[in-house]
Amino acid sequence: MKRLTLLVLSAFLLGSSCSSSEPTSTALPSPTSAPEAVSSTSAAATTSTTSTTLTPAEELQPLDEVLADQRIDASVGEPLDLSGGVSITVTDFDVEESGSDGAHYLRAFVRIENRGDEDGTRPEILIYCEGADEGGGYFSDPDLPEFTIPQGTFDEGSYFLSLPGEWDDYPHGTPHCDSPAVIRITSTSWSSGGPAEYEVQIPEDLLAVLNAPRIAN
Repeated sequence: MKRLTLLVLSAFLLGSSCSSSEPTSTALPSPTSAPEAVSSTSAAATTSTTSTTLTPAEELQPLDEVLADQRIDASVGEPLDLSGGVSITVTDFDVEESGSDGAHYLRAFVRIENRGDEDGTRPEILIYCEGADEGGGYFSDPDLPEFTIPQGTFDEGSYFLSLPGEWDDYPHGTPHCDSPAVIRITSTSWSSGGPAEYEVQIPEDLLAVLNAPRIAN
């Protein structure tokens, strides 16, 4: 009897031990929250606003006066550097009559060189009279390039220049150009900081011929 009681007690204790040894769940720590996404707007560097200092309107200068101060007096036979390695030399002047109407052209003999490392452009040459704002007209002989001066080349030819207003009242108008008159040579390329301008004075005896009345019917 005593032995039976011990067996029953042992069985009861064994059952209690099994029921109490059930695994208990252990709460794992929650993962660290992912960092908030940074917007591209907030990540971009803030651009600082730079204020531009403007020249007061009362201090602005007339463009014609500024350009006039930058023009360079030159002479026949003097090589003139334009831009991008292009240069021109006015080697001589002459006057030629055109047709039976007595119109005259100033013929400027020139040599153009391109010593630069790129193709250049032919300069503009016009007659400007004292006190006049506009230049005359021109055409060039076929010996000169139409526009482009290839790198490493030179050419020689003539510009035929007419007085400002020469053809305003053709063929009855009488042109007149006040002295001193010049041919103004302007580069047509904006490399090297902008175009250079030179002025070569027209000899007085040639200007007198250019100012002679035309023979018009």
